Amino acid sequence: MGEDFAKLANLGTGILIFNILEGTCHFGEKTIDDLYISKEIQSWFSHRLTEHKIPIEEIKEATLKAEVTTEIIEKKNRKKVIFNWTCNSLIRTNEATYEGALSEVHQWN
Repeated sequence: MGEDFAKLANLGTGILIFNILEGTCHFGEKTIDDLYISKEIQSWFSHRLTEHKIPIEEIKEATLKAEVTTEIIEKKNRKKVIFNWTCNSLIRTNEATYEGALSEVHQWN
């Protein structure tokens, strides 16, 4: 996961869009192929569907939009990165749409 933080710090402020069904991530127009968290979210979601006996075919869309504000603080040969996350999730079936939201701050050194 630390490698993901380093990659995200280099991307800077912007919007990440995770396609949970495909395990992919985009930052603007750029595909971010090698984020560990993309496949981890996909795996977690698949596991939850199995636990609740929901066939994946019933899920038409599953996305996570993460607006990320990145602040880099450098002190005495040390770099600290503060990520301010505002996340919105969407899961859509033929019958319903489910949405969620979460905002958090994370620090990485």
